Amino acid sequence: MPIFNSIEDFYEHLYAGLAIISSPINYHCQQTCYALSKGSNVLCEKPVSATVQDAFKMLQAKEKSGKFVGIGFQWSYTKAIQNLKRDIMNG
Repeated sequence: MPIFNSIEDFYEHLYAGLAIISSPINYHCQQTCYALSKGSNVLCEKPVSATVQDAFKMLQAKEKSGKFVGIGFQWSYTKAIQNLKRDIMNG
């Protein structure tokens, strides 16, 4: 499997139908927008972005591209997961 130093380097050589953005949050906006501009659908891990402004930029890039963007969901604090954790801890 090839290794690339940046998302730009990847897209110079290859295409991805789906880009999974799981980098540090301060890169989410730039990398999501770039992947969309290259024709990829995107799954971005939570949180969506570092700022509300970045989230709006990502939304605009998504609408312009016509591609799909999904955001990972934080399940850690849902009632079901908290109950599961409690049950596991209680044996």
